[in-house]
Amino acid sequence: MALHISELPLEVLDRIFGFLPRHLKKQCLVVCKAWYTINLPGLNRYLQLQGSEDVIVLYRKLFFEPKQINGSDIRCLSLTAEKASDRYIVRRDILVRILNACPKLQTLHLTHDSNQFLDYMYQTRQELNLQTLKTIYIPFNVVNRVIRDREFVAIYHYAQKITQLSLNVNSNTFRDVPGNMDLGFYLSHFTVLRSLSLQFDNEIVLHNVLSSCPQLETLRLFGSNFLSLNARLYMYPREEPKPLPIKSQLKTLVIDTCFVNQELLEYLTENIESFYQLTLSSSLSRDIQQLINTFNSYNPVKNLPVKCLRFESDFTYSEELIQNIASCFYLSLKRLELTECDYSKIMTEKNNLTLNFTGLDLEYLSINIQDIFESSTRGLNKTALEIIVNDVSSTPPVITLYFQRKSKWKPEHLFETKSTKVYLNKSARQRRLKSDHTCVLSIRADSIQYLRLYCRNQDKKQAFTQIINLQ
Repeated sequence: MALHISELPLEVLDRIFGFLPRHLKKQCLVVCKAWYTINLPGLNRYLQLQGSEDVIVLYRKLFFEPKQINGSDIRCLSLTAEKASDRYIVRRDILVRILNACPKLQTLHLTHDSNQFLDYMYQTRQELNLQTLKTIYIPFNVVNRVIRDREFVAIYHYAQKITQLSLNVNSNTFRDVPGNMDLGFYLSHFTVLRSLSLQFDNEIVLHNVLSSCPQLETLRLFGSNFLSLNARLYMYPREEPKPLPIKSQLKTLVIDTCFVNQELLEYLTENIESFYQLTLSSSLSRDIQQLINTFNSYNPVKNLPVKCLRFESDFTYSEELIQNIASCFYLSLKRLELTECDYSKIMTEKNNLTLNFTGLDLEYLSINIQDIFESSTRGLNKTALEIIVNDVSSTPPVITLYFQRKSKWKPEHLFETKSTKVYLNKSARQRRLKSDHTCVLSIRADSIQYLRLYCRNQDKKQAFTQIINLQ
C-alpha cells in the first residue's frame, strides 16, 4: 500500500523539501505544523535569483537591519533569468560581499550571464572565501558557448569545481594560451566534470576527450554551423599507434547524425562500460541515408547496449531506419523517444500515418504528436490514434484515442475535448475511421508498456502530456 506524503519519515520529507526553491518552501510553511517545523530551518538553503533586483533584495536581507537571512544557511545559490535577453547588472563589490557572506556555500548555479560572473569571481579571487564550494553549474546555452580571453582564464581557474561545461572551439581557440595547451590537456583540469558540450569547427579526437574526463557522463557533439567544412570527428589520434581501451563512465551521447558512422559505434562498444542513451540530432543535415547505411552495416561481435534512443532537431523519420535499428539493438533497446520528427515523407494524402516498431521489445515509447498535426489540413475536424500491440498468446489489444478538433484550431486547444475509448472489435473500429476528415496515426509494435504523448503550443510550452499504460 502506498504511503501518503504526510506519513513519510521526517528525514525523508526534509530531503524532499530540500530540492524546492525558497518561494515554494514558504508555501509549505502554511500547510501544517509538521511542514512548518521541517521547512523553517532549511528555508534559505536554496535561493534562486531571477534578476538584478533579486540580487539587491538578497543583499539587503543579508546586511541591513533587520537581517532576514543568515548567510551560513545558504548551501545553493542560483542566478537565473526569465528571458535569455535579460541581463544582470550587478556591481562586482556587491557580488563579492554576498558570496563571502555564505561560508557554507556548496553549489553555485550560473544559469545566466555565467561568463560575466566567472570573470568577476576571477578578478576578485584573492578576496573570495569559497573553500566549501564544490560545484559550479554552467548550462548548455548559446550565451555560454563562446569562451574567450578573460572568461576562458576565469573558467580555467575554477576548473576543479565545474561539473558542466559548454565550449565553442576551433583551430585558433588555444592559440594564445601559454604552455602549448590543446583541448585534451585543457579538459584534463576539470576533474569533476560530468557534462560537456562541444560545438566545434575543427578536428576533434573522441578518445582524447573521454580520456581527459574520466568521470564524464554526458557528451554533446555538434558542428558549428551548416557551412562548416572543417568539423571532423576522429576516434583516435591519427598517425599514432592505437591506444589501449579505456573504461569511460559515459552514459549519454548527443551527436549530430553527420558524425555517426560504424567506427563511432565500434568505439563506443569497446570503450564505454554502461552506455544508456544515444540521442541523434539532424541540426546540420537532414539526410539520413548515411545513418541508414551505418546501422545496416553495423554487425560487431558485441553490440552496443543502447537502452534509450532519442531523435530530435526535426529529424526525418524513416521506417527503413527504424527497422535497421531494430535489427541492431533489439536485445537492449527499451525506450524510444520521437521528440522532434518530420513525418511528411510517410504521411498519406489523407494525413494517415503508420509507425511500425515491430521487432523492438519496447517498454516506453514517447511521441510528440504536435509534429504530426502541424502538417494536417485546415478542414480536419477529428483525429484518431490507434495502438496495436502484437501478442501471440491472445487477441491483440487495440487502443484507439479520438481527439476532437475545433474549427479555429490552435495547439493549446487540441486536447480540450478529448475522449478515450478502447475497441477490441475490428469492424467497429473501421466504421469510426471511415470519415474523410479523420487523421489516423497507427502504431504497431511487438511490445510497449508505456506510451507518452505530448504536444507543445506555439510558445514551446508543454500543453498536453498523457502516459498510457498498455499492460
